[in-house]
Amino acid sequence: MIYPVLIPELRSSYGFDLSTAGLLLSLLWVSTAVGQLPGGIISDRFGEGWTLLMSVVISGVMLVLVISVNTVAALFALTVLLGLGLSLYGVARYTAMRDLFPNRVGFSVGIVLAAADIGQSLLPPIAGFLVVFLSWQFGLGFTLPFFVIAAIALWAYVPARTSTSASPIDSLSVAGFRTIFSGMSTPTIMYGTVLFLLFVSLWISFTSFYPTYLVEVKSLSSTRASLLFGAFFGAGVFVKPLCGAAYDRIGIRPTMLSIALVSGIALVVFPSVEGTVPILLITVLVAPILGSGTIVQSHLINALADEIKGTGLGVIRTIGLGLASIIPSIFGAAADRGFFDEGFYALAVLAVLMMVVTTRMPTN
Repeated sequence: MIYPVLIPELRSSYGFDLSTAGLLLSLLWVSTAVGQLPGGIISDRFGEGWTLLMSVVISGVMLVLVISVNTVAALFALTVLLGLGLSLYGVARYTAMRDLFPNRVGFSVGIVLAAADIGQSLLPPIAGFLVVFLSWQFGLGFTLPFFVIAAIALWAYVPARTSTSASPIDSLSVAGFRTIFSGMSTPTIMYGTVLFLLFVSLWISFTSFYPTYLVEVKSLSSTRASLLFGAFFGAGVFVKPLCGAAYDRIGIRPTMLSIALVSGIALVVFPSVEGTVPILLITVLVAPILGSGTIVQSHLINALADEIKGTGLGVIRTIGLGLASIIPSIFGAAADRGFFDEGFYALAVLAVLMMVVTTRMPTN
């Protein structure tokens, strides 16, 4: 989430328009999506702990290279490789929580994602400060020590494998994928996949252009926009565990309907508010949508068979992130043509669609 904070400075340094900035963010998300399925397969075959460690090491190396180049082509290419490295982390963290806390999947996933939001609430403002007073390279490069610390912690404390056995899928064959998809052809998983697609489309679009919107439309400074961006994820620190616990207790339907309704209304109001405090209040009201990821992915993990949970979730996340990754390009192109406000109204429509799909989902 530091990348969106860098967009104004990258545009200044490289002469980007908003469409090109959207393309860069789309490529980051496309590469993140492409790696979800391999990440799930690697997790099932070789273990969750090893997959998490591999992701951190590869991502750290790519980060060093990203801040070392000075051409647009290299920036785009290495951003893709960075996304591939990060993608390996996505599936393994969820399946590890399912293995370690089988009776509290929603709450444990919420805690893990809330921990991520602590970083996402603190790091973008720091990055914004460094971008303003130093350069975008410092705004991204200051995270390198955290990659080193994470790698050491994963090596020392996370088991190489948290699941009880390796996947029975031995190869990327037609028969292997037939086995996977036969285990995924249930109403719960199919509706859950659509719900995940809607959530991630809304989330990617909002977070990709929120800082730029505040700077270019609301005329806020980059530092203030970064602080508000951090507040969005700061709210997620509280929202995600609460949503996970609510899912564990009362199920997916009432929890998802409530948060989609609140966030949808806030998205409609967002373009019309002015001033730092009103924008902050609306931003906090949009933040409950972050809990959707906790709920729907917990629901999917519970529905997937143990032997394909990593690969199956990898397929779902690849589909969802892959399709949703085109949205920043569309959003950026619309913004270039003067439809920045309307982009947020479109996101409110996605929240309504989430409510519609939720009413169709099996609750068990």
